[in-house]
Amino acid sequence: MDFRRTEVHRAGQRVELSAKEFRLLRYLISRRGETLGRNELLDEEENPRRPQHILTIHGLGYKFAG
Repeated sequence: MDFRRTEVHRAGQRVELSAKEFRLLRYLISRRGETLGRNELLDEEENPRRPQHILTIHGLGYKFAG
């Protein structure tokens, strides 16, 4: 992840991310090793009542939908 260029590469290939996805990924990386609660992550969403990136899968957990 190149914060300066706002680029992400995986296996040598550029990964296209929206600005929001990039900010969320940067947030997760900046807190590497920490356990983050759903509410804390949703606070990073534009509209926490209608999450688009982190979805609840009832009975299983959470899914990053990007």
